[in-house]
Amino acid sequence: MRIAVAIYAVVDARTSQGAIWISLNGIGISIVTLPVAFLGEMLGMKPDYRRNLDMAFAIRVCTVLGYLLGAGLATVARALFANGETG
Repeated sequence: MRIAVAIYAVVDARTSQGAIWISLNGIGISIVTLPVAFLGEMLGMKPDYRRNLDMAFAIRVCTVLGYLLGAGLATVARALFANGETG
């Protein structure tokens, strides 16, 4: 399901013509891949999002980071709420 959403977002960002006088074409993908773009800028290796391989890599890394963040938050929440229960 996530792959289908990612493919749709990339295709939409690449084929969208934008509005009349302002174009936010690709801003959704730029926001989603911000962690990879930021790290790439810091390391001097900015991904070229016109290439499908770079786009796929950035989306995959950000998906893994999002999963790890969510899993970490769930672990912290479980630890916080489990300590209050004496059962």
